[in-house]
Amino acid sequence: MTFPLKSEIQTKIGFKIKSRGDCELLSNIILETIDKSISYNTLSRMFVVSKETKPNSNTLNILSEYLGYKSYVHFTQNFFLKEKSNFFTLLFEIVNNPKEDEMVILVKSIYNSSDDFINLIIILSRELFHLKRYDLLNKLFNLKELNYENFTYSEVLLLGNSIGLLLRVQKLDSEIILLTNTNFLKCVYLTFVDYSSLTGYYGNWTSSISKTTKLTDITYFCEAITQLKNFLLLKNVNDRVEYSPTLHDLHPILLGRILSIKILANNYETIELLLAPYFQSNDKKNTFQLELSYELTIIAIITGNIKLMGYLVNEISPNIKPKFYYQKQHINIYYLMCMFYYKLINKEPEKKLFSEHYKPKEKRANYEEFINLIVLIFNYSETDSLELKSIYKARYLSLATQLNYPYFSENLLNQYFNDLRNPRVV
Repeated sequence: MTFPLKSEIQTKIGFKIKSRGDCELLSNIILETIDKSISYNTLSRMFVVSKETKPNSNTLNILSEYLGYKSYVHFTQNFFLKEKSNFFTLLFEIVNNPKEDEMVILVKSIYNSSDDFINLIIILSRELFHLKRYDLLNKLFNLKELNYENFTYSEVLLLGNSIGLLLRVQKLDSEIILLTNTNFLKCVYLTFVDYSSLTGYYGNWTSSISKTTKLTDITYFCEAITQLKNFLLLKNVNDRVEYSPTLHDLHPILLGRILSIKILANNYETIELLLAPYFQSNDKKNTFQLELSYELTIIAIITGNIKLMGYLVNEISPNIKPKFYYQKQHINIYYLMCMFYYKLINKEPEKKLFSEHYKPKEKRANYEEFINLIVLIFNYSETDSLELKSIYKARYLSLATQLNYPYFSENLLNQYFNDLRNPRVV
């Protein structure tokens, strides 16, 4: 991250440092100005030979002092504040008079100089959404700086969920050009999976995207969302994804969605034969199995599939520790499934243990109403109070109507924990 320092040095001296002679000149300028020495070889390695060279702290401190700062830490703190101020100044100019060239300059500037790139892009994106400047948003997500591959999964989640929250209010027409933009699809559509809107805008997006995309992972994702929607609407679930060894190369969460289609369609011999090859294909159990199980745990709960629940309980350690912040929700959904499982098999101590582990507030906005609906089933069955049962039932029926998922019927609420209610639990 020395790019800003090098840029400021070259701005101050008034020329680009491209050769040994330039480095010798800069060395002399620094010596004369602050009476501190940096060899031209050190400067050459930093400016000319390799952009990846990492100077030592003494070099960085001397260069920062030449610029008028106390140290390199002092420089970075002040430079970031200055850049952030510049960002907001340019942002307000773009908001008042949106221009493509100014937006490109802004993005490239913060990409090269700011550690807060994701948060600043979120601010810019949200402003453009408010203005309904979808043309500029499309060009923004086409910039190489926003290439999906440049981000960590945690960064993608932050970007996607921050923008996705806005889209719940300002819904996009399913024909909008953004829905053919690969980076937008991967950063937003695949990330902010709005389980509360499968019969609304998100379901419409899925129908539109599935007809235009040529990307394998997005095609599979659309199919998984479509079949879950069919299940919740009490329609036939079609398992059209053929097994192939290449499926193992997909992201574990997506792989879990594909396996869930087969479970919803009842297209498998046994749970063990379906899942074992996938769980055994990766040694990184703490990460792979937790992410692979994410969608499966949700499907296990809504279908009341005891064998699926039991398989997941045996595969995943109750003491598993999430490696990343986003996995906290994954493990929380697992705890919720364990609550259902141990209640179904009448093991009170285990049910109580996982009820204590489960954190009701540990859920993302895009899953909140859907998970609340599931939790209401559990809470309804747990109380003997007629007054509380009436309250839970009213909330459940209201939310089921709001989400428009016929699967969540009053009969399901009353009979979920009755072993005779559904052959899928046997």
